[in-house]
Amino acid sequence: MPIPATSSVTGPAEAGYDALVVVVRSPEDCSYPEVAATAAVDSGAGAKVSVMAASGVAGGRLVLTPTGPLTRDFGEPLPRPGAVLARCHGGAGQAA
Repeated sequence: MPIPATSSVTGPAEAGYDALVVVVRSPEDCSYPEVAATAAVDSGAGAKVSVMAASGVAGGRLVLTPTGPLTRDFGEPLPRPGAVLARCHGGAGQAA
């Protein structure tokens, strides 16, 4: 399956987008306080794609897409899982 189209933006709250998809190795690598708060109450936040309310980002939604260790030689291409979850939670962009 093809990876969704990506684009460069000038900031996380740029108009015209309905979510910010953050691709990181683990939640600890992300500077958004909403990610730290979610990881504090959800031990699986680093093992699955998560969507959370976040002020100051596009659409008020942050989609965390953890990659896990980058030394693996398997796994689903990213950022597809995050794009699919954003679409399922009301995103208007293409996920496939």
